[in-house]
Amino acid sequence: MAGLVASGAVMALCVAANWLLGRFVRGYRPPRWPRVWAACAVPLTVGLPLITMTANAPVLPAANAALVTLVTLAGLALALLPGEMAAARPLRLVLLASDGFGLALILLYLVSLDLVGRWLANGALWYVQMLVVALVLGVAWLLVMSAVRVWRRTTIPGAAALFASALCIAYLLMPLVHHTLVTDGYYYISDSDNFFARSGLLQAATWAAAALLALAITRLRHYLAARPRGPKRRTLSRTQGINVI
Repeated sequence: MAGLVASGAVMALCVAANWLLGRFVRGYRPPRWPRVWAACAVPLTVGLPLITMTANAPVLPAANAALVTLVTLAGLALALLPGEMAAARPLRLVLLASDGFGLALILLYLVSLDLVGRWLANGALWYVQMLVVALVLGVAWLLVMSAVRVWRRTTIPGAAALFASALCIAYLLMPLVHHTLVTDGYYYISDSDNFFARSGLLQAATWAAAALLALAITRLRHYLAARPRGPKRRTLSRTQGINVI
């Protein structure tokens, strides 16, 4: 989780810096994110295991240090994705982030399905209700954004872009918000149970369900955008006396 919080901070700084440079530096073109990631990957791959296995106490075993490194590198890749859009098309980024919020609710709450039995056994019906409300709200928000996009005739992002936006919000932005704003000034790192399922199978199923929902929403938007708008008008041709649609 520390790697995801750090990646969230990188994402916030990257978006802010690229937005400012795109607005105030004429002809600014942000670097491609794979190049930036590759430049950072080598020192991080070496440095993170060395730090986590030798500094502070207790130190991490090699397996845990490797996991921290892999998660941080994955988080960094996500963190760098919005930079180009923030510089060139900030409004499109805002809309994509709004889309991602709805799908992020699905990612964050589906992982709690394995806790429903325990909640019911303990009489914590409120948690079950909150889970249902969050999932319904996530789908409803995606439908609302679909209507807005079709109404305003905005560019429809691909399913992969929608899914990536949800990953950025669920696993980078939300851990950063928790670390900075919801820790009563102690600034501790959140437990992974707040964001990921304890069961690897449930976590994989959650990602698959969110990906399928992103694909379904994208297809729905393309279908709605392709439909003709308004009633067809019929006019009488003066020369031929036939109906022309």
